[in-house]
Amino acid sequence: MISLGFVHSNKAAEECIWAVDLMRSWNIPVKLYFVGELAGDEGPFKDMVSQLGLTDHVVFSSSFIRETQYRDYLLAADAAVQLRTHRFGGLSGALLDCITVGLPTVANEDLALAMEGPTYVSTVPDHPSPVLIAEALAGISQAGVNRSQFDEERRRYCEVHSFKNYAQQLCEGLGF
Repeated sequence: MISLGFVHSNKAAEECIWAVDLMRSWNIPVKLYFVGELAGDEGPFKDMVSQLGLTDHVVFSSSFIRETQYRDYLLAADAAVQLRTHRFGGLSGALLDCITVGLPTVANEDLALAMEGPTYVSTVPDHPSPVLIAEALAGISQAGVNRSQFDEERRRYCEVHSFKNYAQQLCEGLGF
């Protein structure tokens, strides 16, 4: 599984690490790749992983990665987790990337709502707990999800949220 973008507390990095520890204790095979730069001091996250004995289960990118590597992670992952610990109604380019490739993803409610997440975006509360994150990810893992089952929904989402459709709605709204 992957988490894309800067690694930071406001993206619930600690909660995700604890979720990995829980999943491991439930005998669910898990490996989390944080794909993106560590924002600020990287020590606490890496120390936490080490102290919990998760060095074989949590991997951090060493730095910014190239677009081709980013795409490879999106295509290789079996699930993603994209969270925010604030409720600003913000958008997430990383969540959009997950949606457009049909990747089952766990996101917090506010973020999923703001992105009009399709059914393959599972939600957790806006102040997520490690247990709820782990349960949502375990549900994806145990369901044996195949991305192809979301192809029609993914295509519909991409069409509805395309720039062409947006521009058409904007022009109609302006009376053109």
